[in-house]
Amino acid sequence: MKKTSELIKLLEKRLNLYKKEEMALKVMLESEHEEKRAKELRIAAVRKRRHHNKLEKQKELWLFGSQEVAEELIPFYKYYTQADQDFNMFMSYRHQWDSYIVADNTPGSSRVPRGWVIPPVPSSTLWSNYINQESEATKSKANRHQSYADDVTVDSSLSHLKQETVQKQEQTAEKLVDTT
Repeated sequence: MKKTSELIKLLEKRLNLYKKEEMALKVMLESEHEEKRAKELRIAAVRKRRHHNKLEKQKELWLFGSQEVAEELIPFYKYYTQADQDFNMFMSYRHQWDSYIVADNTPGSSRVPRGWVIPPVPSSTLWSNYINQESEATKSKANRHQSYADDVTVDSSLSHLKQETVQKQEQTAEKLVDTT
């Protein structure tokens, strides 16, 4: 009888130990699964961002052409990119731009406008048709920027998922410590 009760106590201890171990393993599997999901979301976001960048580069190529400079245009290219190559030229350009940062009442100078510069009313119907086409293109561009903003929200949801995972792991660890 005494041995039977000792065996029952031993079995109960082992059973409790195995339940705790099983619980810890389940938590580990769950956290690994959540990490895997988070990694997949990050990979999807990176792919989407790369695709967006590829489209932007293609659009830039269509609008501005190749970055290669024709031989006869090299002097002009050097002139317009000299601030990228020479710090003194950069400072010179910066000084020229800073001349626009003046008080409103300074004679002989003007400030850089704070808002959008509104164009005058179209002078002909042909010009007004062009402006209408331009405004439709601007709306399309705004929609593309919204899709990029949606990509950014995916990144923020990933960080939220990671925070939840860490909190669950901490709670489970606290439960394990409390039960031992």
